Parts: sequence; C-alpha cells; structure tokens
Amino acid sequence: MALRDRIAFQMRPYLAPGERVEYVVLAQAGLSPYFNLVPPTGFLAWNLTINLLPWSEYYFFASGAVMAALVLAVFTIYLARMKNRILVVTDQSILLMGAGLIAWAAPNGPPLLRLPRQTVLGPPRGLYGAMLLSGEKLWVSPLFRKRVTAANAELAVVTSPPWPGSAIS
Repeated sequence: MALRDRIAFQMRPYLAPGERVEYVVLAQAGLSPYFNLVPPTGFLAWNLTINLLPWSEYYFFASGAVMAALVLAVFTIYLARMKNRILVVTDQSILLMGAGLIAWAAPNGPPLLRLPRQTVLGPPRGLYGAMLLSGEKLWVSPLFRKRVTAANAELAVVTSPPWPGSAIS
C-alpha cells in the first residue's frame, strides 16, 4: 500500500462525508532540518582533533566520554525540538496533523488545524522548502515539493476567473 493511501485510510475519522484525500505531504516543524548537519560537522572536527593534534591541550575534548556526552546532548535537543507534521489536502479542506517522532507517517490525534481549500500553500523556498502555514514554519522535503506545487496549481485552475476574451462569461 502506498504512503498516500495508508495515510488517507488513517484520516477517515477526521474527514467529512464525501471528502476525499488528494495530496499528502510530510513536513517538519520546529527545528530546522539543516540542524542535521551539526553531528557530521562535529564528528569531522573530532577526527581532525584526534589525528592532527594527538598530544595537544585539545585532546580532552576529543576523548570518547566528552564526545559521547556532546552527541547525546545534540540528539536530545533535536528530538525535543523536532515536530513531524502531515499536511493532508482534500477536495474541501487542508488539514495539518501531528505525527510521532518514530512513526512519522502515522497521525497521532485529531487535526491540529483545518483550513479552507482556498488556502495557498507555500510556495516552498530553499533546499528544504520552508513555508509558513497559519503562523507555523514548516519544512517540506524536496520529495514532497511537487505535491505542494500541484495542490497550488490545482487551486489556481479551480479559482481563477476566465480571462478577457474567453468563451466563458
């Protein structure tokens, strides 16, 4: 079963009768995904300290216990600040759901936010597609950026007025 179908199946209790899921976007709120670059940078600095300065005064910071404490501290900060979100676009509304830290594709609880379908999403900017939705900054992975763009394009087609000179009046 595809990810979209699995999330749509789990969303059924929160949808209105006849409402169908069109797009599912996994996003992250809270801490920036660029924070993921901190552990590799720290690991590189640790290796450089051990290999280039083995007998220097910086050797204390390269010891295993200190590095383990730093890694644990960064990991704790990351988990405490990261919030996974599921953005579900239906034919009638847009729902923002919370998701677990481990089961990031499973909604936990009722929708955090329900917006009308006329709400424009994004546009996502940058590598991780930062966008603001009702005051919360969401980071959209490049894998889901096309879905946000498609949802906005579909909205533009549905809500755009006929242009001058068209047959529809």
